[in-house]
Amino acid sequence: MPISLSEYEQLSKRLQCVVLYQAGIPLMPRMHGRQYIMLYSLGNFYVEASWWRDHELKYIYAFKSTSELAPYLDSINWREFV
Repeated sequence: MPISLSEYEQLSKRLQCVVLYQAGIPLMPRMHGRQYIMLYSLGNFYVEASWWRDHELKYIYAFKSTSELAPYLDSINWREFV
């Protein structure tokens, strides 16, 4: 029986999360409440991933270049994070 689109999306997110764990180089791990936020370098692009402490992935966002990444880093309120 084929899986539904929503099931596919969930599976796809989990697989991407595994790829990040195994191949990603975490550049700036940080934590906000129950949420982990990691910035990874994957080859020639950057990926931010966020997940809850129970390892449920929340989102993945990719930056294609350092020029895209710089304004994002400037916008972070680092005092929010512990």
